[in-house]
Amino acid sequence: MRNNVQPSASARIQTTDDEQAAAQRSVDRAFPAVAAFLASTDAPQVTPPSVDHLMDAPLQQLVDELGITLDESSIDEPGFTGYAYVTRNRVVVSLPPNRSELEHDCMARYLIGTAFKVDGLPPLPEPFRVVDITADVQREQAPAAGCADHEGRGSW
Repeated sequence: MRNNVQPSASARIQTTDDEQAAAQRSVDRAFPAVAAFLASTDAPQVTPPSVDHLMDAPLQQLVDELGITLDESSIDEPGFTGYAYVTRNRVVVSLPPNRSELEHDCMARYLIGTAFKVDGLPPLPEPFRVVDITADVQREQAPAAGCADHEGRGSW
């Protein structure tokens, strides 16, 4: 894969205590469930980057600092520009193959910014847009979770 990037385990963002505290307050307000999860684990906390850092840092450095997995998608439709998949433990940014370096770089940064809810991230220019399908996926998975018959098999 052309853009398979593995983050280094030792990469950390260097910030002051005041910056870390302010960022943590922002995360706590915006994502109370995430804040509660992070407070209950020993997992390292990552401070979301500023817009300036998101746009100016070398992409590889940004990926390493944030512990992101950047890979190549198997989706190569002309209108598809990539996706970010976010779990409690990781962020995967997947981009289509055979795109220009400019498109790859811009979309990777924008999807990273969206995944980390970077304050001040400007909207994408037309015709590009980011669609959050989290609620749609959760609605589709909810009935499936309750569809097991008395033997534990799915009944569709």
